[in-house]
Amino acid sequence: MRYNRKNDCIEMSVAELCALANRRGDLNVRRPRRQWLPEQPTPDTDAPAAGEPYRQNVTLRNRARLDTPHADAVTFSVSGRADGVLYDPAGMSRVELTRTAAGNLQARAQYPDPETLAQLCTLGYFLCAARELPQVTLRLTYVHAGGDASAESEQIMTAERLRAMYVAMLAQVLPRAADLRDRQGRVRDLLAGAAFPYPTMRGEQEDMIRECYRDIRRGQTLFAQAPTGIGKTVSTLYPAVRALGKGICDKIFYLTAKGAARREAYKAAEHLCAAGAPLRACVITARESVCLCEAARARRDADMTSCCDPVVCPYAKGYYDRAEGVIRRMLAAGNSLFTGLAIRAAAEAGHVCPYELSLDLSEYCELIICDYNYVFSPTARLRRYFGDSEPAGRYVFLVDEAHNLPDRVREMYSGGLSLAAVRGIRESFLRFEQEGREKYLFPDEDLPVRGEELTAAALEDVIGALSQMAALCAGTAVTGTDGVRRGAALDRTCPGELIAAADALSRRCARWIRNNPEHPLGEPAAALFRMLRELLTAASYYDRGYVTYVEAVGEDVTVRLVCLDPAPILRPLLHRAVARVLFSATLTPTEYFADILGGGADSVQAMFGSPFPPENLCISVADQLSTRFGDRDKTCRTVVSYIAAAVSAKPGNYLVYLPSYEYLEKVSGLFRKRYPKVDTVVQTRHMSGAEREAFIASFRPDNRRLHIGFCVLGGSFSEGVDLPGKCLIGAVIVGVGMPGLSSMRNIMREYYDETREGEGYAYAYTYPGMNRVLQAAGRVIRTPEDRGAVVLLDDRYTAAPYRQLFPPHWADLCAVGDPLSLAERLRRFWGKDAPGDS
Repeated sequence: MRYNRKNDCIEMSVAELCALANRRGDLNVRRPRRQWLPEQPTPDTDAPAAGEPYRQNVTLRNRARLDTPHADAVTFSVSGRADGVLYDPAGMSRVELTRTAAGNLQARAQYPDPETLAQLCTLGYFLCAARELPQVTLRLTYVHAGGDASAESEQIMTAERLRAMYVAMLAQVLPRAADLRDRQGRVRDLLAGAAFPYPTMRGEQEDMIRECYRDIRRGQTLFAQAPTGIGKTVSTLYPAVRALGKGICDKIFYLTAKGAARREAYKAAEHLCAAGAPLRACVITARESVCLCEAARARRDADMTSCCDPVVCPYAKGYYDRAEGVIRRMLAAGNSLFTGLAIRAAAEAGHVCPYELSLDLSEYCELIICDYNYVFSPTARLRRYFGDSEPAGRYVFLVDEAHNLPDRVREMYSGGLSLAAVRGIRESFLRFEQEGREKYLFPDEDLPVRGEELTAAALEDVIGALSQMAALCAGTAVTGTDGVRRGAALDRTCPGELIAAADALSRRCARWIRNNPEHPLGEPAAALFRMLRELLTAASYYDRGYVTYVEAVGEDVTVRLVCLDPAPILRPLLHRAVARVLFSATLTPTEYFADILGGGADSVQAMFGSPFPPENLCISVADQLSTRFGDRDKTCRTVVSYIAAAVSAKPGNYLVYLPSYEYLEKVSGLFRKRYPKVDTVVQTRHMSGAEREAFIASFRPDNRRLHIGFCVLGGSFSEGVDLPGKCLIGAVIVGVGMPGLSSMRNIMREYYDETREGEGYAYAYTYPGMNRVLQAAGRVIRTPEDRGAVVLLDDRYTAAPYRQLFPPHWADLCAVGDPLSLAERLRRFWGKDAPGDS
């Protein structure tokens, strides 16, 4: 639904109108979506004129005007495509829709789902209105997926009855349309002239705002590196809001990797509203974080399916009968900014699912703040905005912490299947069958496989294909000290036999779940379907940027299709928006990130300077120390001496970053043994949320003693941690952050060597490692008043590949040859403290 300000009308498709107007009853996300026949890229034609009785792929349109109770009438412009139209002014004209489906086609044709029937009736009315026909024949045809079978039904309906149905649907969406029209007319001008929400705009910040607005206006992709303190959040959101007010876009998606960034985006929206911008925004929070149903949470905790199921959850039962009323009350209350907690509270009061409510509420908002998943994930993306058949929207993407996006996309588009997991589900089916419970048969006969029910035997082809993959690991298999035999293998081809078996089982599983929504085996069947879908999604993207990883451990075999290169996947996803801004404090080098994030030749790259006085940061590098893997044991004690030197010049809070947990445990243990009176905290391998919060809380600004936190470089304390002022006055970074050597990384290196002219090592190891270093160093100096020190412990930092990656505000970096030199340099730096600073 979109408001066309020039023509003063609400524009929408027939499919959207029918979907919105027929939302009623229960919410059920466990049932797989119906797979309709995708529209073919054939040219649209208008309704046939006299002398041209029949045409295919015909676009039909209609304009209608409805009065509203409290405002001016709303004009609708609705269009849709019929698969066929027969125009016969002397006889009976006909409108045709064709859908693909599995199962009993005759039953589907005889009892079509309400949404499909509504689309057909609407298109039938459009033809009647355009040609002044008194009645029309409506033909609905179902064809079998991958086969020749079909079934159809016909009925004749009068134009009067069709018009009544059409007007009733428009009345259903009228409140939403009126809200959109009124906001577009009243709010857009205010947003276009929105004031900057803070008293002053720093020079670097103004440069970034101007660059963002220019590139949004031009419809480009901007990759922006902006240091901490420049105000990246408001410097991207403010120009996007201005662009929205100018009509350049209809919605802004602010995308983040972590909750902390979402909170900052919400605060920026609050400040914009306080400054007079009437922005409407909502935060979308993960389903499991806002779930109100104890039974659903218990099932999810037991590693079962996501249970937005009306059989289990009362908030899903009758959801669509109550949700619209809840949203109207939320908007009528005068609020325009909705956090996850606010949405949860409203959902609880209205007895509806809070997660689904946040999605429906987002349709009323100009700003949507959410995780990357909701735009980029093949399974979690918001299909109301980014469905497979949806055209590119008039959106702007603001991608915060964009340095995290490559690995996130690699993870989203990789998929695997474990023999143990499939066997575990088979055991569930076997137990059910052995207890003599009722067996649910498929109502169709389209798959020539053993039996027509979803039984343990139906899983055998997948189990057999997985078992055969274990042979690839025979050459590397060794028996460990625990007596378990382990092996692994990499292959550059997609495992066709496994994918074929998984595809057949997935189709069978989807039909079974749809036809048996309350069956006792519904949960394991849904879990099986999710696993298969993950593998098949990865297989559908498999090309030279993928690799197949097979691991055999004892009797178990895991096959994983791993995405190496996210660029070909991201490029079309990013272009679902009219403009894109990807930004971070660490997009170094920007050419690398523009490449692997699918920026393309038309992308813009910009680096903005630090707003902080350079003399407030003392950065040093130990150029005579090696922390390479093979040297760590012999230099471990020297590393401890450097850490002691770094913290000896001034009491306060420090973080020490080390390249692995094993090395962290060794170095922290040596340090604590040598300096037992120093207050230390150490990151552990499996810290809970409460333990992480306690770790951060120990860095108090009033701490006048020496306090050191030991943590892993690239871990949860390397980024997204805000410790301003005296909460953190220094960081020691051990090593260059390089990911551990592995077969997978080496395959990535080979791939980028082939496709990026010998840049494989830099793409696989150097650049990702340096990004971790820059993120960790960015924990120091968070405000213009802060002073702090960063110490880099590794001689590789003095080599050209690393020096050229240093940010401009590291210009005063100085090499130190031993711990005593480092201690002296830092004493001089801290000796410059202002009076009273201690």
